[in-house]
Amino acid sequence: MSPSEKVLSEKLRKDYCHKYGLNPLPPAAWPTCLDSILRKGKKRHHHTEGNDCRGPHADHNSGFYNRQTKEIVGVEQPYFGHPTATKSLAAITKDVEAFAAAHKLKARVSTEESWHCPGRTVLIEDRKSVV
Repeated sequence: MSPSEKVLSEKLRKDYCHKYGLNPLPPAAWPTCLDSILRKGKKRHHHTEGNDCRGPHADHNSGFYNRQTKEIVGVEQPYFGHPTATKSLAAITKDVEAFAAAHKLKARVSTEESWHCPGRTVLIEDRKSVV
C-alpha cells in the first residue's frame, strides 16, 4: 500500500467511526470470534480455517465499541472482484446473510465503506441482533 493509499485508508476508517459513533478497539481486543460480539464471556481461542465462530469471509478483521450502547462491532474486509478473490460480491453477501441468520447477528455489507484497499474489498459488519 502506497503512502497516499494509507492516508486514504485511515481517513475512511475515521469517517466510518464518526458516522456510527464507534471507537476502535485495540488489536488485541478485536472480535475475531462471534462470541465477543454476542458477549458469551468465552476467552479468546486459537482459530483455524473453517472454525464456526468466525465469519465465512474473515479477512482484514477489526473491532469497534459504541460507548453509548456498549455494543461490540466486528468488521471484516475480504477481497471481491479482484484476481485473488475467490467469490463474487453476490456470493459473499449470500454467505454473510446465512451466517448472520444462523448466529442471530445483524450483518451489513457495504462496498462504499471499506477502508482496506477501497474498491477491492467489501466491508462486512456484524453486530448483535436486537430481537
